[in-house]
Amino acid sequence: MDLTLDEFARVTDIALRPPWQRKAACRGKGTDRWFPTTREAEANARAVCEPCSVRRECLVYALALPELVGVWAGTDEQERRRL
Repeated sequence: MDLTLDEFARVTDIALRPPWQRKAACRGKGTDRWFPTTREAEANARAVCEPCSVRRECLVYALALPELVGVWAGTDEQERRRL
């Protein structure tokens, strides 16, 4: 099977993700939700994070990579900088 460069990059990206991400409540929900443009959208993203079983791992990951933007573990960039 021949993969295009884009397909190869996607497969590689998925393979390199931390194992805990497979258990995340956000898995399969798309990406737009995690970059909210309204307070309501932000509240909806945080609501997905609230009961997540890997929220702690997600927060540790996001704190270790300060260049990450969007909602991670129910926090935004400003909140993570304060932590």
